[in-house]
Amino acid sequence: RLALLKATRTQFSPIFMIARDRAGKLQQFMAETVAANTPTASGTSLDGDQHRLWAVEAGPFEMRRLAPLFAESFYLADGHHRYETAQAYREWLTEEEGTLPPDHPARYVMTDIVPASDGGLIIRPIYRVVANGAPDDWRERLARYFEVADFSHQPQDPEFAAAVETTLEGHGSVVVAMGLEPGKAHLLRKREDVDLGDIAPAGYSAAWAAVAPNLCRLAILNPLWDMTDEDLRAGAVEFVHDVPEALERASQGACVFLIQPVGIREVVDLSDKGERMPQKSTFFHPKMGTGMVFNPLYP
Repeated sequence: RLALLKATRTQFSPIFMIARDRAGKLQQFMAETVAANTPTASGTSLDGDQHRLWAVEAGPFEMRRLAPLFAESFYLADGHHRYETAQAYREWLTEEEGTLPPDHPARYVMTDIVPASDGGLIIRPIYRVVANGAPDDWRERLARYFEVADFSHQPQDPEFAAAVETTLEGHGSVVVAMGLEPGKAHLLRKREDVDLGDIAPAGYSAAWAAVAPNLCRLAILNPLWDMTDEDLRAGAVEFVHDVPEALERASQGACVFLIQPVGIREVVDLSDKGERMPQKSTFFHPKMGTGMVFNPLYP
């Protein structure tokens, strides 16, 4: 990423941030802009998402309208590596050219900001895949934290994907597991008498441990495979985004855990407490396509 930035001196993809927008100023600004203007550009990305872009000359009037927004908290939802790369580029450029003026473009990063209350913003789940088979006593290990039962539909059933979606959208902490036994799916429902605060890392709350990716790590991956941070960095866990891909991995002998999506409110509340979300926790949709806007980093 840094080599590309040095070569092009241009950002092609924004970081993605969520704003609380309590006063609704950003939502109002967007709605009025869309209603009063025709799109500057439009198109469909390779994944089928339709994009429309409005260019707004942000003069003093627009900035005054948005002033209440800038007094609130912003949450970096996606693009952590792009943000760190932008910082590294600024530091490199400073070493090359000396102190940059306050308005130098390299001091800034292109940002896509969306109101947390926007009804069109969703977080899709990211499923966990472990290539190793489960230990023989997997049921006993998981019983410490879950009620374990056969899932209502098995992987070969045509209605399996729909049943998974319905189940994961329901109430309570549940996981649909495939591959613990060859060709079978199980429903793991967290036991009500389990206090996740007991297994949360030091400095983290029970609420943090209850978020689906953390629940999977602490109450499934750790008990079954003694999963460490080093194992994760080495690729012991793979990540897939849809049920068909998960089914394919399960058919190859992997253990697959279909977890619930993380709620936007959970992301915001935990961030306010200073509790960072773990790797591959959230897949925000939709997002601004790469290359829709170029941001030159030179005067």
